[in-house]
Amino acid sequence: MRYFDFNPFGIQSIKLKFNCIDCNNEVESENIYIPSPDYSADTSRESQADEDGYAVCSKCKKDYEISIYVSFSGGDGYIQELDEETPLEIIENYDYELDAILSNNHFYENFKNEINKISDLNDLNITSEEDSKKERDSFVSAYGMLLPDELIETLRKLLYTNVITCLEAYLSSAYINTVISKPQNLKKFYETFLEFQKEKVTLSKLYELKDQTEEIAKQAMHKVLYHNLDKVNAMFKDTFAIPLPDFSKLTRSIEIRHDIVHRNGFTKDNELIIITQNDITELIDITEKFVSDLDIKINKL
Repeated sequence: MRYFDFNPFGIQSIKLKFNCIDCNNEVESENIYIPSPDYSADTSRESQADEDGYAVCSKCKKDYEISIYVSFSGGDGYIQELDEETPLEIIENYDYELDAILSNNHFYENFKNEINKISDLNDLNITSEEDSKKERDSFVSAYGMLLPDELIETLRKLLYTNVITCLEAYLSSAYINTVISKPQNLKKFYETFLEFQKEKVTLSKLYELKDQTEEIAKQAMHKVLYHNLDKVNAMFKDTFAIPLPDFSKLTRSIEIRHDIVHRNGFTKDNELIIITQNDITELIDITEKFVSDLDIKINKL
């Protein structure tokens, strides 16, 4: 049996590479997801979470069963079929979405760049075939295109949902980066974050967690759904003492976006959602003002 250990914090999955014990062919495992330990447990052993994986030799088809275990002390695992001395390479796959958020220090500029692209696409003179029966050219104008009605409807729904995606990206990047930018912000996050208030930490566990406080906070903040503006509003107020600007109109737009993405463009009453060019323009204006007002508050911290 081949045992191994790894640092699970900040990585999303691992792959294992080794030579097959039967034919010496190089074997690469599947991506094995890294489970989250139970941080509310009293001991490292009780916090343990496990995940199974496998690998198959592409040459001789030998199967290998892999087990990994993660606690708040670290990660380890074993491959049942390998010898103890078998060379083993562990490939760590990082959570690139979180890495992208953490590297997004210019979150307002990035928001503006992306929202401007959406606005430019929305301003294109796209004409439906129904409206252009007399004009059968491929291009209706220098910046216009002739498209079937159903493609125009799909394009507008995509633009609408992408405005909300830009909003979420700004909120997550702004909140996470501002929390970890100053020790006092991180401390306040720990004191006020609702999910952390449910956790119980014994004195015996404090030493094991002391070097992981920032990583635990990053993972917790990353899991937040940033289109839940009521929750995000509470987080901004609790951590920074600043409420979000008025988001009543955005809430309705987020509901529409939910139906577009998860109900294939229909409401729960099975009514088709129609998005117009003006709907997108209005949402962009509302979102830009919301983000601009919030960014001014953040910059004063």
